[in-house]
Amino acid sequence: MRSLRFLQLSTVGWLVLVTLTAGHAQAPGKLRSPADATVDNPLTRSEVEALLQKFRGQSLTFASWGGALQAAQRQAYLEPFEKRFGVQFVEDTNPLQPKIQAMVEAKNVTIDVVDLGLRQSSDLATRNGLESLDFRIIDQRRTPAIWRSEWSGGGGAVWATVLAYRDGVRKPTSWADFWDVKGFPGHRGFSQFLAGHLEFPLLAAGIPPKDIKFPLTPAQEQVAFDKLKELAPSVTLFWNSGSAPPELLIKGEVDYTTAWNGRIFDAQKQGAPIKVCWECGFVVGIDAFSIPRGSPKKELAQLFIAWTAFPENNVRLSQVSSYGPTDQDAVKMLSKLVDRATLRELPGSEANRQWAVFEDGRWIGQNTERLNPQYQALFQKR
Repeated sequence: MRSLRFLQLSTVGWLVLVTLTAGHAQAPGKLRSPADATVDNPLTRSEVEALLQKFRGQSLTFASWGGALQAAQRQAYLEPFEKRFGVQFVEDTNPLQPKIQAMVEAKNVTIDVVDLGLRQSSDLATRNGLESLDFRIIDQRRTPAIWRSEWSGGGGAVWATVLAYRDGVRKPTSWADFWDVKGFPGHRGFSQFLAGHLEFPLLAAGIPPKDIKFPLTPAQEQVAFDKLKELAPSVTLFWNSGSAPPELLIKGEVDYTTAWNGRIFDAQKQGAPIKVCWECGFVVGIDAFSIPRGSPKKELAQLFIAWTAFPENNVRLSQVSSYGPTDQDAVKMLSKLVDRATLRELPGSEANRQWAVFEDGRWIGQNTERLNPQYQALFQKR
């Protein structure tokens, strides 16, 4: 058996090991079953689609977070899948961890595929709330290592937490400007969610995005909380809903705020006079698809997740939204398939990724219980 190994620099700056093994090549015209595949040589698109044919007329319940994200997932994944394979989707929203956990514990699981961030899926997995995925079926070889998980995969979405501002205010060029309430007067918004927000005070302290790595050191944590303490009295909006930042920017009740990029882009498409400062630095996170433990449709759910992971399917998300694909071959397709206006608003685009901080959602999940009380207390005292 002859093998070729090489290192390829992925488009988001992570080294990905790619292995090609001659002995694993399938015979021409022969479609394998999952038992014949391996993690290094998972099922092909043709093999996954052949297995899906037997599920025509069945249904899957899909849960995501509503708003721009779920609308994009519906257009990019659900509707094409329904049309091609005759599988109908029932949709649910707001799949909070307690909701999923309660279903699992009651052995009454009514959600088959759920969109979760790494922090959430890691937490549910530690509580035995998710099925382990079979990566002989789901190809995760082109997913950066920092985003891989035993319990999640597939299309998902690469998204960002950004600095957004409204037309008419002084244009910021850094997070130090966000902290400079005298030089950049106006109302500030910040999120109640710890995830995506520990990095901004580090950027405000002058640390370049490329130097913010996980796990954060105790010294970095101290710098972050010292800077947050400095900012907290100037925060007038402590938001816990992704719809709040664009709405209040449009109304003029907030001038500068942290926000989820998809919500801002959705408002911009409707003509809202609001902008994102990508060059200020932003935090990249990932959502991926998981299966609640005990789903009666695990086999179909895994095949759906596998189908969304193929690059030609995965890239569709960026054709209908400002959320990026997770597959790095799909990232390479962006410049040819996505219009320029959308490309400027994608976290993983060539122009923007130089300013990205890649958050380790698992580390955030493991440390939220320790750090969150201190974080919340700062803003409750404002």
